[in-house]
Amino acid sequence: MKRPNILFVMTDEQRFDHLGCVNPVVKTPNLDALAADGVRFTRAYTTNPSCVPARAAILTGTYPHQCACPTFITHLPARETCFTSLLQDAGYHTAHIGKLHVGPSTVERGLDYEDIVDSHTPMPQNPDRDSYQRWLHDAGFRHGNELLDWSVGPRLYAEWKADPKYHVDEYIGDRGREWLAQDMPTDRPWFCTISFPGPHMPIDCGNFPEADLYDLDELDMPATTFEMLAQKPPHNAMAHGEPPLPYTSLTADEIRLLRRAYYANMTLIDRKVGEIIDTLKAKGIYGKTLIIFTTDHGDYLGDFGLVAKGQNVPEVLMRIPFLVKPPAGGVADKRESSLISSVDIAATCLVAAGVEVPAGIPSQDLSRYWQSDADLDDRPMLYMEAAGIRVLRDRRWKYCHYQDREYGELYDLENDPWETTNLWDNPGQATRRADFSRKLADTLIALSPRAHVPWNKGAPEL
Repeated sequence: MKRPNILFVMTDEQRFDHLGCVNPVVKTPNLDALAADGVRFTRAYTTNPSCVPARAAILTGTYPHQCACPTFITHLPARETCFTSLLQDAGYHTAHIGKLHVGPSTVERGLDYEDIVDSHTPMPQNPDRDSYQRWLHDAGFRHGNELLDWSVGPRLYAEWKADPKYHVDEYIGDRGREWLAQDMPTDRPWFCTISFPGPHMPIDCGNFPEADLYDLDELDMPATTFEMLAQKPPHNAMAHGEPPLPYTSLTADEIRLLRRAYYANMTLIDRKVGEIIDTLKAKGIYGKTLIIFTTDHGDYLGDFGLVAKGQNVPEVLMRIPFLVKPPAGGVADKRESSLISSVDIAATCLVAAGVEVPAGIPSQDLSRYWQSDADLDDRPMLYMEAAGIRVLRDRRWKYCHYQDREYGELYDLENDPWETTNLWDNPGQATRRADFSRKLADTLIALSPRAHVPWNKGAPEL
């Protein structure tokens, strides 16, 4: 079989329920159409609720603790192997446009072309930072305050003072489209990541034309409150963005402002995705291209009265949108309920390219889901982490272990999908907690280095 082109499209800090095909309040017609052409995974999860470790896991096909990049202030070590290097070695032309964000890493990225833009906020006063800031500087801007006004709303909210065409997601979308239209190779298959910095903070599209599509009074609002955090481990009430912010609940009006601006940013990104897909179709290669769309992690965006993220593992941070449009011959308009992880992207791309998946990495190929019309639901459990927190999620329950703490979190997601009731101290759940504790120990053993290697040739199994 001829190897497909692979397009990997990412956003940053996008919740699972912020696609139109999941939440009709959100206007994302192009992403909805992409889902209709392939598979929408309804129970997809990130490995980690922070950008750097989550993205390191995607690049390596290993969990953050395995690739020694477990927190926001760590970086991907140079000794690690990115799956893009393996694609490059196998003859793929590889490109990355937009956000990478794995810390000050010197790891070999295996890229034939790169235009890395790790900044979100306009800073034309630093034109050497990346191509976006240089583009703003060349357009005549000399300072970020010429473009953003931070004084007009709640924390992490800002409004755009210049023409919206200078927004970073407009820029990344255009650079990605231009690469596909002008620079992609025609003599060999290619892999390209187009990674949008939005809708990550600053939440700054509240006065964009896209915001006019959203009536403040008709926005969906959280089913959770700040007071519900009292039953969770104490640091949950101190979730914050960057830098640390006052630990107080957002008001309903503030949540509406943030959500409208965030949704407008998603609609902007959706428009750019539409332009990218139109380019593939115009080139006659849409059917020959495997497209994966996801994000690194989610955002509170008003749930529990909070915004942004922290070292916390609620569904709104850990559960993510995940779409796959297979090459011609795969299924279409399928909803798959099996538990999957963003760590699976590496193996999925490697198998599609005919490249052997390295032994011992936890990344799993997802191609079986677009080769079958059935809802396979064939993965009984998923693992996640956030530094000192370890999480197991099965088809119904979610278990959160806290290192060196007596407390933890346990939720019945079937009956409590928004995690309003922590059952950790419920006497009736003691057996369940013990069972999850054993399963977590088994999982961590399996994830230890070279755990797949037998004890000895011919040695008896345990």
